[in-house]
Amino acid sequence: MNFRALGGRLASKLGGQKLSARQYELPCDCKSSDALIVQNWRFISDDPKYEEKRIPDGDGLALYHLVKYAKPASTMEIGYYSGASTIAICSGLRDLGQEPSMQHVALDLEDWHGGPQNVRAAGFGDFVRFVTGDSALTLPRLVNEGLTFDLIFIDGNHRFDFCLIDFFYSDRMLRNGGIVGFHDAGAEWPAVDKVVAFVESHRAYASLGRLSGIQLYRKLRADFENGKFDREAHMFHKF
Repeated sequence: MNFRALGGRLASKLGGQKLSARQYELPCDCKSSDALIVQNWRFISDDPKYEEKRIPDGDGLALYHLVKYAKPASTMEIGYYSGASTIAICSGLRDLGQEPSMQHVALDLEDWHGGPQNVRAAGFGDFVRFVTGDSALTLPRLVNEGLTFDLIFIDGNHRFDFCLIDFFYSDRMLRNGGIVGFHDAGAEWPAVDKVVAFVESHRAYASLGRLSGIQLYRKLRADFENGKFDREAHMFHKF
């Protein structure tokens, strides 16, 4: 796995102490640990029907190790597909010693890839609240519920407007200091790259670099609250 890009930046942006690759590992042999983690979704990756609708193993492991490092109390993902990414995140929550309390929220347009069933089969059903429907409609409802998260993974519709909407509402719910990850940025999805460029130029986020196939940002502050933005709109005429 490639943790190098993230490690060098986390020293100043996630706590002040230098972070080595070792700190991303479990307190035992990394290879055997990772093998056990992958087994949680191996029945998904071994099934041909999920070939195009699951997160790659390396990115799933990156999510797991990120959860283990960041120690979030609550998490959300947009686009769970077959449930492999959900299992990866919940594996991290479990291995942090958290009791299952639906602290992870997973959204998708519809249950067309068996995600909830796969997550329950892996033993993580009580960790997850599944939300079904268009995220442009379901995310505002979660905002209105007053939900907040420490870590959000965006892997929904990769078209620009959909991805931007997913970030817009995720930003409303991400706590200051929280981390947002964009899947497939810099991976032949120019619309996702455009959203990432928007985040860097228009919002108070610090880039943490790339962790496997996930581009990570830390939220520095809430720069949009109570209907007001803390900077003049004319500053953001293009990106």
